[in-house]
Amino acid sequence: MTFRSFVKEHVEMIVSVVAVIMAGAAVVIAMVQTDVMREEVELERQHARMSVMPSAMLFYSNGTRDDGRKFFELNVVNKGLGPAIIEGFKITYKGQPMHNQLHWVETVAGGEGALVGLKADIGNSSTGAGVTVMAGDTLNPIRVSHDELAPLILEALKDTEISLCVCSFYGDCQLAENLGERPKPVNSCQTQRQDGGNRE
Repeated sequence: MTFRSFVKEHVEMIVSVVAVIMAGAAVVIAMVQTDVMREEVELERQHARMSVMPSAMLFYSNGTRDDGRKFFELNVVNKGLGPAIIEGFKITYKGQPMHNQLHWVETVAGGEGALVGLKADIGNSSTGAGVTVMAGDTLNPIRVSHDELAPLILEALKDTEISLCVCSFYGDCQLAENLGERPKPVNSCQTQRQDGGNRE
C-alpha cells in the first residue's frame, strides 16, 4: 500500500489526530498566555502600589527667628511618592507616654499648667489617625517660639522617644521611630496608636 492510498483510506483518522494535536497546542498556548497575563497584572499591581508609597520621616529644626526669638519645630516630612496617612503617633518622655505633642511640651515646661501665662508662641497640627501628609509636604506637630522653652524642648529630645506610623492608600504601612531615620515597613499601625487620643 502506497502512502497516498493510506492517506485516502485513513483521511478521517488523520484529520482527527491533527485536530487533537492542534487542540492540545491551543490549550498549552492559552495556559502560557494566562500565566504571562497573570504576571503582567501582578507587576502592574506592584507598580501601582509603589507609585503611591509614602516615606514619612521625623525631623526637628531649631534656631533663632528673624525677631530674635529662639524656636523649636518637630516636623513630619513625606519624602515618598504618594500620600502618607497617619495611623499612629506616639511620644514617650522619660518613660512616660504623653497624650499628644502639647502634653509633651507642657511636661517639659514643668507639668500641668506650666504653659499658662507663659508668653510663648506655641502651635500644633493634628497628628490624629487619618491625617494625610501629601508627597513632598511637611506637617509640624509642634512649633514653639520662646527663648527659654525652645532650648528646654531641644534638650528634652535626649529623654524623648517619638514614633510615627503611616500607611499608603493600599494599606502598606511604615514606622519611623527615630529622628532623621528612614521608615521601615510594618504589617500594621494598630500597636502604634497614641494612648489617650489627641488633645488639640
